[in-house]
Amino acid sequence: PDSAEAYYGLGQAYMKLSRFRAAEQHFIKATKLDPKNPDYYLGLGILYHNFLKELDKAVENYRKYIRLNGPDKLTVNKWIMECGGEPEKITESP
Repeated sequence: PDSAEAYYGLGQAYMKLSRFRAAEQHFIKATKLDPKNPDYYLGLGILYHNFLKELDKAVENYRKYIRLNGPDKLTVNKWIMECGGEPEKITESP
């Protein structure tokens, strides 16, 4: 299937099953199919931050989420700082 949403859902399911590398592959596939959806980058960021402890990758994906105007930018900016990254400059969208 070429449904980004389906791959994202599979990524979430694999994450809950502690199959983190499978989750990673599904989230990445979702971002390739729909690169403008901030939720897919948030899923990857959370996976890297909380489960795989790959903080540089977490920061990179959290930044993409913010730049794509994800709705929870302030919380995600705090997570960037938790990972040791510099916070993003956040501008309010119209």
